[in-house]
Amino acid sequence: MPFDFQMDDLPRVIRAGRYPLADRNFSVSYLNSGTNALHIYDYHGKIRLSGNQYAIAPGTISITPTGTDARYDLEKPGFHYCTHFKFPAKSAKSGKELSLPLCIELGEARSAAESKFMNLVWWIQQAEASPEADHAASLVLQEFLIWLYWINKSRSENFGRKARTAVVSAAMEIDRCLSKEISIPEISRTAGLSQNYLALLFRRQYGITMNRYLIIRRIEYAKHLLECTALPVKEIGTRVGLPDPQHFNKLFRRIAGKSPSQFRNKI
Repeated sequence: MPFDFQMDDLPRVIRAGRYPLADRNFSVSYLNSGTNALHIYDYHGKIRLSGNQYAIAPGTISITPTGTDARYDLEKPGFHYCTHFKFPAKSAKSGKELSLPLCIELGEARSAAESKFMNLVWWIQQAEASPEADHAASLVLQEFLIWLYWINKSRSENFGRKARTAVVSAAMEIDRCLSKEISIPEISRTAGLSQNYLALLFRRQYGITMNRYLIIRRIEYAKHLLECTALPVKEIGTRVGLPDPQHFNKLFRRIAGKSPSQFRNKI
């Protein structure tokens, strides 16, 4: 369940500040009040939102939409930044809808997020003395939410590009190592991804497993050597990383539909 909001809607800030938290295990409900909550944590623990559990640590942001029950299990008390806010009632004419995950790891953006949040806190503190401060706080929170959306979107796009690059890198590593033994864990380390995740991405892009791709590329290389050289079949098997003649013959038949010798004789 994501947190959806209209980009053009101006949120009304109810409260904002940095608060101590003494309890370690508790739940908070924002049921039927129209109130949403956003927290930036400075402690470790777990939070359950909409049936999903998330790990929280210094620099984690959580968003609790209205109508959601939040349950906390903390390692020890600490501090967090918190704001409660409401959006206006939905109108027939609405702007672009943006979506945020309920938990975001800020990482290197943590200091920027905390700085933006303290600007929000400052405007809320001026609200009693200046009627315009409430409106300014709304603008600051609106900009903060849109900034979070941009941060999350940029990370997703960058990760997607890195994942595609890793898959291509894995395929190139396979092609580079056709003449020697190579394992899937080695390929994964070269690509910079876990073996399971790389296997998932590879199959999604190429439609086959990495192991199947490796076998097919070796047999294609063997076909090339059978066509273009007079090397003995056994030597060709060794050159394509399949030094066991029986195993080479078995795999070649499986992919090409005939033995290496039969393939060469029909050229």
